[in-house]
Amino acid sequence: MSSQPTDEGTVKNDPATKLARKRLSVLERAQHLGSVAEACRRSGMDRTSFSSSKRRFQLQGLEGLK
Repeated sequence: MSSQPTDEGTVKNDPATKLARKRLSVLERAQHLGSVAEACRRSGMDRTSFSSSKRRFQLQGLEGLK
């Protein structure tokens, strides 16, 4: 099975892209729940990693989450 490039030239199944999507989903979950602690608990991410991901996302967008 081969990976298909997206319009942006990235590969959908690239491990860095998958990780970025997971990190983004935790950020979105925290916003939806209104609780960073609960989002981290449900996803298995520690709050230090969450804060780092949030900061990188704010500065660099999705690329910062890779």
